[in-house]
Amino acid sequence: MTKGTTRRNALRLSAGAALATPFIATGSSAQGARFRWRMQALWPSGTPYYRVFERFVERVGTASGGRLQIQPFPVGSVVAFNESLQALQAGVLDAHYSAPSYYAGLEPALAVMGDLNGAYANAYQPAMWHEYGGGRELMTEAYKKFGVHYVGTVSFTLESLISKVPIRRLEDFRGLKIRAPAGVQGDIWTSLGVAVVNMAGSEIFTGLETNVINLADWTSLSQNRAQGFFRVAKYAMFPGFHSCGALDIAVNMRRWNELPPDLQAIVTMATRDFCRDQIQDNELQDYAAAKELPAEGVTLIDLPLEERRKFRELSRTVWADWGRRSPLAQQALESQEKFLKLLNLL
Repeated sequence: MTKGTTRRNALRLSAGAALATPFIATGSSAQGARFRWRMQALWPSGTPYYRVFERFVERVGTASGGRLQIQPFPVGSVVAFNESLQALQAGVLDAHYSAPSYYAGLEPALAVMGDLNGAYANAYQPAMWHEYGGGRELMTEAYKKFGVHYVGTVSFTLESLISKVPIRRLEDFRGLKIRAPAGVQGDIWTSLGVAVVNMAGSEIFTGLETNVINLADWTSLSQNRAQGFFRVAKYAMFPGFHSCGALDIAVNMRRWNELPPDLQAIVTMATRDFCRDQIQDNELQDYAAAKELPAEGVTLIDLPLEERRKFRELSRTVWADWGRRSPLAQQALESQEKFLKLLNLL
């Protein structure tokens, strides 16, 4: 038995008492019952994204009149960053705020739906596909087989690569080492001649400082700044070009079905507002960071339009490969390509 397996088993046992008593009834019907959830995010505590997550938690509590209370946990508090879907399935967590692309090994469609690198030009576009372009139905189907209910997508702004070396064309990536998740992203970087290292966001600073990696595919300009990465890496790709990820809120199916319809509606509506809040808050902070970072010795590099076009074309080859990996992945790819053509992005 590995150390990681021992830790997960211990967590299941230690969490058992809390999770086995999901609510304290205050009336004879579910409508008057009270519910408590344990929910892990994919961001460290104190970061801009985590603060927006905490606002979501507060809104659910207020809108429900205190009938649904969510206990938030930062990344790694209960399980590893890429284990929260399995934790939902096992009942270790009640809900998560995570990245579908982390679970590409469990269902390839989650990689295609979670972050179709090179596809979108702004954060509202993947949010539109998930809400109105067919993504909701496909995500629901993907999570259902894990006993998990997909509530909705939470997008954020275009990601900004952090780098220790200047990158002004795609050829400059060759031979570098990048922190990036497995899946579509990892395969695209590999095709560019980059060595991919999978690590948690909490390990990026040390990875850059010790040259385990030269650059990181993590998140937006302002979030990267908040985590201190520019103390050890003085280049950033901004505006971003490669990734506009779609995160999600998902809930253990049994715990979701325990909720009365009004609480389910509150969580669904709060998730939609969370998406708006995340995009707008993040974009405003990115603008501020872009004005201030040059004075801190950081060089912002806007990849030329022709290089961006080449990145999209290269990415489409990887998209096609991932679409062939499962019937659901092919459906998700075809749906998004149709949507991208509608937006004149293909």
